[in-house]
Amino acid sequence: QLRTEQLMFEVPLNDTGSAGLGVSLKGNKSRETGEDLGIFIKSIIHGGAAYKDGRLHVNDQLVAVNGESLLGRPNHVAMETLRRSMSQEGNVRGTIQLVVLRALKVHSVFLHYKSRSSKRAAYTLYVRVYATRVFLCACL
Repeated sequence: QLRTEQLMFEVPLNDTGSAGLGVSLKGNKSRETGEDLGIFIKSIIHGGAAYKDGRLHVNDQLVAVNGESLLGRPNHVAMETLRRSMSQEGNVRGTIQLVVLRALKVHSVFLHYKSRSSKRAAYTLYVRVYATRVFLCACL
């Protein structure tokens, strides 16, 4: 099961808004149905606004731009919405507001503890880390 977190960023644009956000994007489609699944960051261009800001990551899904949702829209419409936001509001405000969904990285660790004072007191701790969150499961 893929876990995601939703993040909102106000990204300062470069001195000239025409330079854009500095990302290349890809539209994902369902292999089974051909349905559009959204717009994702394919790469971040070195020196661009997103690179300098440092908070956007490759494979983040763009779900809203300047308060306008991209969810449920065909990929070509979502891309046009992003372009329009960059050319209108972005140039005026000097920033662009993005809401992204990011897949959480999962790291699992097993820790085993055995008491020196008692042969019975032993347990294994199973730790799952999702990005910055830690979940502990004690198995006695």
